[in-house]
Amino acid sequence: MRQSAKRRITQEIKFLTPEETHRLYRVISCDCSNHAIRNRAAFFIAKYCALRASEVGLIRMSDYNIVSHTIYCRRVKGSKSNTIKIVDPEVIDFLDAHYSQRIQIDPQNPYLFPSQKGSPLNRRSLDNLIKGYGAQINLDVTKRHFHVLKHTRAMELINYSGIHLRDVQWWLGHKSINNTMIYLEYTSKAQEELFARIAEVEGMRRIYADKTP
Repeated sequence: MRQSAKRRITQEIKFLTPEETHRLYRVISCDCSNHAIRNRAAFFIAKYCALRASEVGLIRMSDYNIVSHTIYCRRVKGSKSNTIKIVDPEVIDFLDAHYSQRIQIDPQNPYLFPSQKGSPLNRRSLDNLIKGYGAQINLDVTKRHFHVLKHTRAMELINYSGIHLRDVQWWLGHKSINNTMIYLEYTSKAQEELFARIAEVEGMRRIYADKTP
């Protein structure tokens, strides 16, 4: 990737801080609208799996295994689809509640997150929802778009100790590790851990080389 292009992309990345994430999802959890159960499930699974808005709409009922709590994520824009196991109890609870409701209300509709008309929930609807939630907590207007959830999840994963860039790459569905490395520019913790691992490996190589006759 050319340096100018990389700089342009990184400048566009917006993500939520842990405090912003907590406040936003507290509002989402308290949603009392007619579609509250659906909305909560959509927002929790979207961030957990780092999904684009259009990818949320692509999820089918058959993609979610309510027994094993695994979900097949159909990625778009050249990304690699993958199956993710959900281990967060809160995400499981919200998703199971929605799944059970869907089976009772409209079992013939194949989409897990349908709109009122029965078509897949689209980007405009999800963007409108996050704008409303964001307004309730006075979230920076530049972060009131659905894609911020994918970037937020990427930052969370990169900052987790013991999780390597390749793990994050797979989770996000990136075909190229270069797309994942962009997030390193935003976290000193991940950079320090990367440098420490490299130092450890190279240090071991030097020790081995010193002992080799």
